[in-house]
Amino acid sequence: MYDSQQINFGRFRLIQTLRFQLLAIFAGAAVCALSCLAEAQRFDVAAGVSGIDAPGAHVADDINHQPQSLTGGAYMTISGDYLFFHKDIGVSGEFVRRISEGFDVVNNFPDRPMFWDANAIWTRKFYKHFTAELQGGAGEEIARFYTSSCSGCYADRNHFLLDGGAGIKVYPLNKFIIRHIFIRPEGRVYWVRNNAEFSSSHAIRYGVSIGYTF
Repeated sequence: MYDSQQINFGRFRLIQTLRFQLLAIFAGAAVCALSCLAEAQRFDVAAGVSGIDAPGAHVADDINHQPQSLTGGAYMTISGDYLFFHKDIGVSGEFVRRISEGFDVVNNFPDRPMFWDANAIWTRKFYKHFTAELQGGAGEEIARFYTSSCSGCYADRNHFLLDGGAGIKVYPLNKFIIRHIFIRPEGRVYWVRNNAEFSSSHAIRYGVSIGYTF
C-alpha cells in the first residue's frame, strides 16, 4: 500500500530540483550572453594636437565670408569611440578647440574657433599592430569672440557642419597593460554651413592623438 504523504513529498522534491536546474540553466545562459556581449565591445579614448588647413583670407568675398582663415595655431583634440558590433562598427565623438586665441580682423576682437561632431565609425585591423578607421557624421562649429566689455565675456556663433575622415591606430607596445596604448595619425574634412566669420566653408584638420583601448 502506497503512502500518499511520501509520494507528495517525492513530487515536491522533484519539482524543486527541476526548478533549481532551470534556474541554473537560465543563469548560465545569461552569464554566457553577457560575456559574449562584453567580448564584442570596445571603448577608446584619446587626446592629441592638430593643425587646420583652410583657404586663406584672399579668397573671401566680404559678403558671404570674412577675410580671415581658420588656418593658424594649434588645436587641442579630445575624442572617444564605442564599438559595439563585432568590435568593428560603432559611434564616435570628438571636440576640437584652438589652444591660443586668434584675432578677428573685421571686428577687432580676439576669437577662438571650436568644433564638435558625432560620427558613425568603422574600423578594421589589417596588421598585428595596426588598425584603420573611417568615420563620418555631423556636428557644429563654434566661432567664439571675446568682447572687451568685461573679463571673460564672449559671444558664440554656431554653424552646422558635416565631417568625414580617417585614421590609423598604431599599437607600438605589446606587453601587459601598455599594449592597449595607441598612437593615431588622423585627418578630418569639415564642411561648415554659412561660415561667414571665416574665409571659406571648408577646412581640413590633420594631427596625431595618443589614446587607450579598454
